[in-house]
Amino acid sequence: ILGVEGVDACLIGTNDLTLSLGCDQTSDTFQRAIARVADACRTHNVALGIAGGSAGDVDRWRSANMAFFLISHDLAVLNAGMIDLAKSLRKTVQP
Repeated sequence: ILGVEGVDACLIGTNDLTLSLGCDQTSDTFQRAIARVADACRTHNVALGIAGGSAGDVDRWRSANMAFFLISHDLAVLNAGMIDLAKSLRKTVQP
């Protein structure tokens, strides 16, 4: 797939990958899979990114030459914003 003309980026979904492999992110199997995809991306000059985790995970993945990071998704951001809004409103309306 990475060798197909026009493919210029690859995004690894960590949750999808761990489910597919039947392991967790600390396993050697997971680490080898990441390395295999990274090697293929280098071979085909495709930017590699990773989804999942937190801002703290960026340092770990940066050392694996990831070009971009997906730290959150729209639902999580909206949920966090709504929680903050609800807290603010509760403070405003409480006697």
